[in-house]
Amino acid sequence: MKLNVLIGSSLLAVLFLACTNKKGKVTPSTNKPSAGSSACDTVTYAKHVLPIINASCAFSGCHVAGFPLGDFTSYAGVKIKVDEGKIRQKVLLDKSMPKTPTPPLTQKQLDIISCWLEKGAPNN
Repeated sequence: MKLNVLIGSSLLAVLFLACTNKKGKVTPSTNKPSAGSSACDTVTYAKHVLPIINASCAFSGCHVAGFPLGDFTSYAGVKIKVDEGKIRQKVLLDKSMPKTPTPPLTQKQLDIISCWLEKGAPNN
């Protein structure tokens, strides 16, 4: 148990310290699929990213139609925030989204979003 906590903490520290360059781009780590890997190539918006958004972002009182900080009920609304760098910053780097009471995203969910962003956030 202590070893798992130590390994997990170490990985998070490494990812936190080494995840950005001057442009704010997440640098692929060896601990998750990268945009060029076959695991990352299977990530799609409809099958993988949209369910995360629907469960953690686009629900009543949050990123729905008319919400001043963005409407995530459509790909177009999400893409606006992707292009502004807000998704990468708030979800992957700051981890300030989603806000409580919504549970934080799992590492697997973060990896999926990272892969999708690295591929250019396609509507696939």
